[in-house]
Amino acid sequence: DEVLGAEDLIGSIRPGRWADLVVLDADPLRDPAILLDPQRIRLVLRNGVPVAGADLDPPSIGLS
Repeated sequence: DEVLGAEDLIGSIRPGRWADLVVLDADPLRDPAILLDPQRIRLVLRNGVPVAGADLDPPSIGLS
């Protein structure tokens, strides 16, 4: 983070920070196959912005 000069934006999950995050409804260490089922991928954040996932309303993705 410090090398990039982005220590105020990356490195932890907190409001105001950028994050790439995948939220699942199960433990992928116990069952890696859940990563292949789109309904098990509840939310995907790219730079802190929701971009995909079963919990998103598809027509609203990317619109703002």
